Amino acid sequence: GGLLGILLVARSPSPASPPVPQREDVRSFASPTGGFRFSYPASWVLTERGEVGVVERSGGGAVVSVGPAPEGDPGRAARRLLSAIRRTYADVFVTGIAPLPSGDRTAVVVGGTARNRHGALLRFRLLVVGSGGRNHAIAIFADRAASGAAWREAELVVRSFSAIEGP
Repeated sequence: GGLLGILLVARSPSPASPPVPQREDVRSFASPTGGFRFSYPASWVLTERGEVGVVERSGGGAVVSVGPAPEGDPGRAARRLLSAIRRTYADVFVTGIAPLPSGDRTAVVVGGTARNRHGALLRFRLLVVGSGGRNHAIAIFADRAASGAAWREAELVVRSFSAIEGP
C-alpha cells in the first residue's frame, strides 16, 4: 500500500512546458492521516489516493507522489522503494544514493533514470524523510525531454514538504 502502490500505478509524465508559477500560483495540500503537508504549483492537478497525494503537471511532463514510506531506517526504506521502481520501470540506472542533512530529521535521496512502459526516458528522484518515528517518501518522475521548468516546479513539493501530527 501507500506510496509503494502509487509508484506502480502513477501515470507516466509526458512532455510540456508551461511557465514556472509565481508564489501566488501555489496551492497547499495536507493529509492528516498520511501525516504530511506540501505546496504545489496551482497549475498542477492534485489527486488523493488514500494516504498519498499525487500532483501532476497540467499537460504532462512531471508527476510527484508524496506519502508514507516503509518503516525503519530511511536508507533501508529508500532501497525498498527503489526495488519497486526497478520492478515497474525498465533500464533503471541509479546515479546516486546519499544521506541528506536535514536538521532534526533523517533523509535519504536516490536519483536516477528509467524507461516507462512506452519507452520514454524519465528522470527520477526519490526522497525518504524520517521524522517523529515515521517515514515519508517523495517521488518525482519527469520526462527526460521535458523542460527544466517542469523539474523546478516539481521541486516546490520537495522544498515545501513537512511532517504533521496525524489524527
